[in-house]
Amino acid sequence: PDVVKAGKIGSPNLLLYSGLDTPVPPVAPTPAPTPVPTLSMDVIEDSPSCLIGQSFYIRSVESPFKYLSVEDTDKQGDPGILQACEPKLPGCRWTIVPTTSDHYYLKTYDTDQTLHWTHGNQGQKARGERATLYPCMSGDYSNCKWRFVKLHSDKNEYLIQSSGKENYLVAPHDDKFSATVDYCDYLSPEPKCVWKLGLSFGSWDFPSCFVGQKAYIQPVDLPSKF
Repeated sequence: PDVVKAGKIGSPNLLLYSGLDTPVPPVAPTPAPTPVPTLSMDVIEDSPSCLIGQSFYIRSVESPFKYLSVEDTDKQGDPGILQACEPKLPGCRWTIVPTTSDHYYLKTYDTDQTLHWTHGNQGQKARGERATLYPCMSGDYSNCKWRFVKLHSDKNEYLIQSSGKENYLVAPHDDKFSATVDYCDYLSPEPKCVWKLGLSFGSWDFPSCFVGQKAYIQPVDLPSKF
């Protein structure tokens, strides 16, 4: 009989035939294409590679003129806060330090204190606890390590994930004056959960990974201008 292959529409490939003869045996189904990652945990980056070892800023999407910072970079327990930053303030600058796993420390620019999730080793019970400084690099603590979840391939927007699923760094909001770690929906995150990362470097200390790449030039004191 005449044989026509039908397209795949939510079901296995079909063979259509005419007449009353014995149907032709079906061919092996075509393997399904590899799904394209969408806004999910599939888009977690190992890190923004250009920022490793660099001094950079972390800016809140909800408060675009304020940056994640600490008042005293050498004080254990000093909480992460949002404030308008001057370029030379060390409390506004961070460094990404790789760990032995696929996570990273967020170290203050001028000390070995790093940002950590207070009591984060308790998991969900610690949601809402503050993000504070701790000398994390002296040990191996899961609540000291972070991952970066890039929300869109063409935008500088990240969730900053702590240990465990759906536990993310959250900007101060409502009656909270410190950054916390709490639940965020990575499929549709609120602005308080979203951060932008920006470089801060010396006069000629330009990251080589940007050479030949397109880049925006944004003044620190005018975060909405380019």
